[in-house]
Amino acid sequence: RRVLFRSLTKIMTGTNELMDMVLTGESPQNISDKIKEILYTKTSDNINDLTPIIANSMFNQGEE
Repeated sequence: RRVLFRSLTKIMTGTNELMDMVLTGESPQNISDKIKEILYTKTSDNINDLTPIIANSMFNQGEE
């Protein structure tokens, strides 16, 4: 639950910044860069959260 909360907090912060950028008339390039940043952050968090789970499932099979 903590992992999900942390990820959602980062996404919501990025989304708020993105909405502010749109509402203040920021350039389309900067808005596009912000969208990419949000998506990369979300993907990176997911990979970091899943890596230990996948590693344990692959390398601890014989110990069960």
